Amino acid sequence: MKIKPLWLYVIFLIAAVLAARGHAAPLPENATVRVHFIDVTYGDAILVELPNSSTMLIDAGTREHADKLTDYLSTRNINHIDTAIITHPHDDHFGGFFSLVGHMPIKRIFINGDFRGHDGYAELIDAARQSGIPVHRIHKGAQLTPGIPEDIAVKVLHPERTIADSVNGDSMVIQLCHGKTSFLFTADILPAQQDALITQFGDTLRTVGCVKVPHHGGPLSEQFADFFAGALMVICVGDNKWEAPPKEDLMKLQGTVLRTDHNGTVVVESDGKTLTLVAP
Repeated sequence: MKIKPLWLYVIFLIAAVLAARGHAAPLPENATVRVHFIDVTYGDAILVELPNSSTMLIDAGTREHADKLTDYLSTRNINHIDTAIITHPHDDHFGGFFSLVGHMPIKRIFINGDFRGHDGYAELIDAARQSGIPVHRIHKGAQLTPGIPEDIAVKVLHPERTIADSVNGDSMVIQLCHGKTSFLFTADILPAQQDALITQFGDTLRTVGCVKVPHHGGPLSEQFADFFAGALMVICVGDNKWEAPPKEDLMKLQGTVLRTDHNGTVVVESDGKTLTLVAP
């Protein structure tokens, strides 16, 4: 009987361990993560392209302007979403998913468990489940692993297991870590939650080089603005009746500030060592 070389058994063992852990294989050196802050007028829609060809969509803008999202995904040849995250039940974050659910393959949807927001949210979640899409509630401390490359961490920093604050205050906060760099997606959290993040996760957040500015530009806490001084700050905003972002909050931001209403879609890449502004 021919005996297989030892190195083959080692490869089989490594593959089995990776499969058991639910991780993709380790990334090659200089593999890039590309994050698109899509211009969908007033609302959040953030596409993350991971180096193993998997995709993540954090929020999807409004139902009214869903064509801006679907058109952008089409130009990028994005025909599936592996991981969808709805940070909270406000239409400018979940509405665009109505144009994706049932029309584009979505492997799973993560929510924070809050149903206190705008009309249509429960309808969307029901439609997703009826389409066979698993919908999971996640909270602070969770780390997403299925389909996420081994060298990348996607962590939930907020909210707690029990929804207790305002709808905006309880929106989900995600940190995506790649090597020595990371992105912070803050949805619509308010100053109290902004300060709590710094207090609880200050050491971890020091790697953040790109921040989605909370709640379309404000209100912002002084501590939050000071902590991320020098980071690339992206404001997802468009015409709105609230006159967001507030001028007094814009004055707090230090470093490079980009706005989707002025600059269009903002694209940032990480090779695990540095962040690069790709667009505009």
